[in-house]
Amino acid sequence: METTQVQNKDYFFCYSKSLCDYLHYQMGLGIITVAKNVRNDKVFSLFEQSLALDQAIKKYYSLKAERSTLTK
Repeated sequence: METTQVQNKDYFFCYSKSLCDYLHYQMGLGIITVAKNVRNDKVFSLFEQSLALDQAIKKYYSLKAERSTLTK
């Protein structure tokens, strides 16, 4: 039987509620789990790393920057 070693680099720990909601509800990316970090007591959502995730995060920050320039 072959075993696969899972590493943190395979996952994205999202501590931003607004980013998490965007990734899940707007972009349709699945959340693996929602949990609390025992070291800092902060809640995070866990996503699997992928090209779609990377693109969605870039789009989120691009839209966020665009909105911030519109409100100035």
